[in-house]
Amino acid sequence: MILITGIVIYSQWIVEKLREDNRNIVQMYSEIIAEAVESESDENLNFIFDKIISRIQFPIIQSDINKNPQSWKNLPFEESELSRIKRNQELMDQQNTPIELFFSDPVTGKKQLLGYLHFGDSNLIHQLLWLPYLEIGVICFFI
Repeated sequence: MILITGIVIYSQWIVEKLREDNRNIVQMYSEIIAEAVESESDENLNFIFDKIISRIQFPIIQSDINKNPQSWKNLPFEESELSRIKRNQELMDQQNTPIELFFSDPVTGKKQLLGYLHFGDSNLIHQLLWLPYLEIGVICFFI
């Protein structure tokens, strides 16, 4: 029983650490996007989306200030239905608090909300969530 409890606790700890890492990555992306928007260079924005965001391994949706999806990546279904994308965005928001995208207005110097980055769990996290059950099943099989 102690072994099973230990497995469950350890697996959940790993999942939480991975979620924290994903959040830090998304936070960094939001800061990079804000810098690129402030520089007013399409070249910078293209570089960010083509070279950085295209390499992430977890689902992510960028929305406007009204939380309407604008762009997305790595969703677990065909990405053509906006209603499904919005539902998935809501599920992501239950897992992880969306990151606000701000930029500083060059004229006023005030920070303005540009939109949000919504992100979900990677496939690795989903697999790790099932790991304790698999391990418990294997242990029970041998007992």
